[in-house]
Amino acid sequence: MKKKIIQSIAIIGSVSCINSMDLLEADAESTITNQPKELISYVDHYISTGDGVRIRSGAGTNYRILGSVNKNAKLDVISSSNGWYKITYQGRTGYISGSYVQKQRKIEDEEPVSNTSKYIVTGATVNIRSGAGTNYNIIGSAIKDQKLDVISTSNGWHKIIFQRKTAYISAGYTKKEIDHSNDSTYNEQNMISFAKQFLGVPYKWAGVSPTGFDCSGFIYYVLKENGKPYGRTNVSGYWHNNTLFQKVTTSQPGDLIFFQNTYTYGPSHMGIMINKNEFIQAGSSTGVTISNINDSYWKNHFLGYKRLKS
Repeated sequence: MKKKIIQSIAIIGSVSCINSMDLLEADAESTITNQPKELISYVDHYISTGDGVRIRSGAGTNYRILGSVNKNAKLDVISSSNGWYKITYQGRTGYISGSYVQKQRKIEDEEPVSNTSKYIVTGATVNIRSGAGTNYNIIGSAIKDQKLDVISTSNGWHKIIFQRKTAYISAGYTKKEIDHSNDSTYNEQNMISFAKQFLGVPYKWAGVSPTGFDCSGFIYYVLKENGKPYGRTNVSGYWHNNTLFQKVTTSQPGDLIFFQNTYTYGPSHMGIMINKNEFIQAGSSTGVTISNINDSYWKNHFLGYKRLKS
């Protein structure tokens, strides 16, 4: 009888030696194993920026703590949402606050980039981020009139060189630096290249900046940033302006193309010719995109071409 009591005490003693973290992780593991396993096809690599950052079982501070990671620990991020990063942790899924993570830079990000465009900051103080979106970490700032080396532009964000590394800044707070070395000439190809940088920017009624354009606002912005500040007007205003623009029967790159009776009667849509058949425009359902004048819709609504007077 005494032998059985001693064995029972030994068992109880061994259980009491399990620490609280082991119990917590065991409990969390049980909730995960009852769920269907997730197939992870892609991960991105980040690092922790804080010491002892907690990993939780869900995207919020009310979820269980599964463990913690120290500063500069490597993290495999599956996705992000509402300020939380979904990661793989010790063979299972966990969550970490986005305030304590930073994208791990690739080797190619450290290399200098020679093919850049010059832009100038127009905002008082503009955040520079580790990725193209406001959910990414702020890694610095730029002040008004500061010059930037822009590598590329997509969806309203410039990819720039910052402290010899790549970073991102909102294009809405910048403007292209105009080269005044040859002010007497007007280069249509430069204007077209500039316009193409905003492919994918969403449509916004009355929008006149890279955060969103309508069709005439896009024309206004492209002309203004290429040394032709003709003032903001609508499609009809551009079409009937014979002082700055002249009608032409055949187009060349850089000409304005007009359409009528689209969403309203009369001149109602416009774009910029890229080549003989294609034009770039800010469409209400597509945002800034490239279209073909031979498509049946555009052929049926075609109005004419106008060219900037020299």
